[in-house]
Amino acid sequence: PPAYRTYMQPTSRLVRIEALWRRSYKLPASHNALSRPGITFHRSTPPPGVTMQDRQTYQPRALSSPGDIVSSYFECWNKRDMEAAIALFDDNNLRYEDTLYPKVFTQKEQLKSHLLGIAAVLPGNFEFVLDHLSVASPNEAGVSHVGVQWHVGLSDGVELPFTRGCSFYKVNAKGKIIYGFDVPEPVAKTGDITISILRLVSPLLKIISSKA
Repeated sequence: PPAYRTYMQPTSRLVRIEALWRRSYKLPASHNALSRPGITFHRSTPPPGVTMQDRQTYQPRALSSPGDIVSSYFECWNKRDMEAAIALFDDNNLRYEDTLYPKVFTQKEQLKSHLLGIAAVLPGNFEFVLDHLSVASPNEAGVSHVGVQWHVGLSDGVELPFTRGCSFYKVNAKGKIIYGFDVPEPVAKTGDITISILRLVSPLLKIISSKA
């Protein structure tokens, strides 16, 4: 079936997309086809008929899977609704790392301030677009792992350079995000320089390791 940015679609269109997935995979009506583990979501421009009014009036459906929860986080981000975004995180068990910053966020208010600070410097038409989303089955503790590949684009579908990234999340059995790890694309591509530095310091690292 065609690829859609599911978090931007009105509810009626989501229902039609789910029906198409169910027919393709012969899934029962009770199965949440859009959040089926192993299915990858591909980014595309909105299909014809999805207007800006559709986007502004869209109300997210009930969150029924870890994939839904993480997708909703990005949806809230794009709306700059940080109250709703923070509400998706666990109150007492949180660890969030953005590798562009040295600080690890372990409190919801800290993370909220961080998100608001980033949103304040980004134009309103900048939005995160989910290119791929993958959900692993929950472990024995009921924690699910969600991986996302994304990029930043304009609201008209134009992709911005050097804005790709990957994020990793853990969602507990209560449906709350307890861990996040962001790896944005570096603007400066220092691959060869980094390898050269590692080659120079490698003998020193071996000496330190042997004395440890």
